[in-house]
Amino acid sequence: IKYAIEHDMYYRMPEEFIPPESVFRFQPGADVVFRGGDRMIFEGEQKYTVAETKKLNEFDTYIKDSQLVCEELTVPMALRFLYARKFNYSETFIDLKHYYYWKKTALPVPITPSLIISLESGFLRLFGRDKYYRPIFIVSPLKALGNNAVIESMENACLFAVEHAIHYTIIPGKAENWVIIIDLKGCGLMSLPIKALQKLISCLQNNYKARLAKMFVLNASLLIRIIWRIAQSFMDENTQSKIMLFESGNPPELLELVNKSQLLKEYGGDCDVPAKVWPPGYPRSEIAINGEHYHISEEELKEQLKKDDNRMPPPHLAEFARAASKEKKGKFPHKTYFLRNRNERRDSFNGIK
Repeated sequence: IKYAIEHDMYYRMPEEFIPPESVFRFQPGADVVFRGGDRMIFEGEQKYTVAETKKLNEFDTYIKDSQLVCEELTVPMALRFLYARKFNYSETFIDLKHYYYWKKTALPVPITPSLIISLESGFLRLFGRDKYYRPIFIVSPLKALGNNAVIESMENACLFAVEHAIHYTIIPGKAENWVIIIDLKGCGLMSLPIKALQKLISCLQNNYKARLAKMFVLNASLLIRIIWRIAQSFMDENTQSKIMLFESGNPPELLELVNKSQLLKEYGGDCDVPAKVWPPGYPRSEIAINGEHYHISEEELKEQLKKDDNRMPPPHLAEFARAASKEKKGKFPHKTYFLRNRNERRDSFNGIK
């Protein structure tokens, strides 16, 4: 409690976390909603396919007599886990049981001195969004090397950051995934904290399904790139397409996805490294690239808002909705966005009709 009070910035939702107004009209295209045959956007106003609906109802039948605590299971969550297991019901069921046990024992991540040291070390930071409004994680293993305190609390620090992103920067129905930049500058294969990284990767893969949009591994040594080429042969095509390794630290492929105004200078962007690692940095500047936009018209937005006028905002955004309607009316148009995105299918899972 003491550390939570002294370091309340780790729990706060600063105004700068609010995405730019252009997100209100952002409409992810089919190539964003689906990738390689796998769904990436599950919540909001997404319409499930006939095949997805059929699978959801079959899975509902499969688990109805189980001991799984279904009141916590939402339709988007069920579908995420089903996709991760290629719609194998028994494997999905096992994964969900493990997930809920993990969730009860691992979350929420408490604020501790070691967590703060790990977060402030700079080995992990949240900075910027890609052109689809997805938040960007930047991982710098070099800043953890030789610091046992950081390595030991690495998993908790990552979980804290990921949960923070899900609660404060993920946009249901629009931007539900993230981009990861792993900067291996100054790191050889033998110097990396392999065991800690393996444990972390396993945790993220098991509990945060269908969240990774793209991973850029920069400044990778020749040995690491060779090992990657071998490992690729054991991966499915969709997984391979998400992960890219580069010898340089500022590949042009990265700038095809992220506007320079949302990227640090060392990776080819225009932004200086913030003095503080935490709270995260989300520049309120241009997100689109070369004028590309994926937005509905103002008229279409108004029609959607009329239909959704009675929706309540998600709990973690409620204070901003109140501020928009009372103290700062007219200054925070984000309220309308919060309202229209409350349709997150959070009812207890009992199939979908």
